[in-house]
Amino acid sequence: MATTDWNAGRRAWALVVKAEVLLARKEPAQAVNDLDRLLKEKNLEPAVATHAWLLLGQTHFASLKALEEEHPRWQDDDAVLPDRQRLFHEAVENFLRPSLFAGSLEGPAASGIWQAVAVLAHDRDIPAAADAVRDLIQLYPTSPQAAEGQAWLTQQKLPLRPATETVAPAPGPVPDKKAAPAEKAAPEPEASRRKRYVKPGGDTVNPPSIP
Repeated sequence: MATTDWNAGRRAWALVVKAEVLLARKEPAQAVNDLDRLLKEKNLEPAVATHAWLLLGQTHFASLKALEEEHPRWQDDDAVLPDRQRLFHEAVENFLRPSLFAGSLEGPAASGIWQAVAVLAHDRDIPAAADAVRDLIQLYPTSPQAAEGQAWLTQQKLPLRPATETVAPAPGPVPDKKAAPAEKAAPEPEASRRKRYVKPGGDTVNPPSIP
């Protein structure tokens, strides 16, 4: 049916189901090939495309974790590092595509951003993960993932708004050009400044739990 059905929509969904079966049978390579080929088709229904993107993201993320488990020192292995980085970027990009190209489909779009957060947190890039959560809350505030994201930010003790976001001051009186210039405040000592984000090193980071 994936290749013989005259209806293009049914053929597309059949390929998605076939990919899910292949993934259940632990055959990710063939599933990825089928999904990549499917996504190259013209006039693909957004619902089909978003499902395929999420499947690809989940497959690449699973492969990334398996590779890291097999090669615990992947950071220092020049033969492994390129594959690991490729899987990381493909996982994040596929998870974000539903919100970028089919943003009106709130379910898969919000789910994709939330799963991208899991990949970024796994990579210990907490600032990027937090930014993605804030985008999720802003774009899909009523989604279940937005509530989970807000709880995750609270757990990580991170602000719900970007640390660089400032509120515009209320307009005041027009300064008198003849008045003496005000003295500049002494710069705050570097040691006393609170860093907005510190990327964890050896600290344990709790990535969001994706069902």
